[in-house]
Amino acid sequence: YMASYYAKQRPMAGKGRFLFRKGKEGESFYQGCTGCHGVHAEGREGIPRLAGQQAAYLEKELFLYQSGERSATGMNEAVAHLTPEQIRALSSFLSTLK
Repeated sequence: YMASYYAKQRPMAGKGRFLFRKGKEGESFYQGCTGCHGVHAEGREGIPRLAGQQAAYLEKELFLYQSGERSATGMNEAVAHLTPEQIRALSSFLSTLK
């Protein structure tokens, strides 16, 4: 029952701060993710919503995918080339989306 309740709730934007000017840096890193996670990071069936998630959570998970401690089709490869600063910028950007 709880999962149904939360699934019906309207998403809220996070309170992340951009590390780069106006968040454009983080936004540019997201462009390669839209095919799976959606143009607005809204997710879809089987693909998680990223918009509005806490930046610290996203950052931690992206580093786990990068290190191989977590694995999902396409995710490990998608983040393999990102620097720690780019992962932080991407996480901050995603946390501010609604």
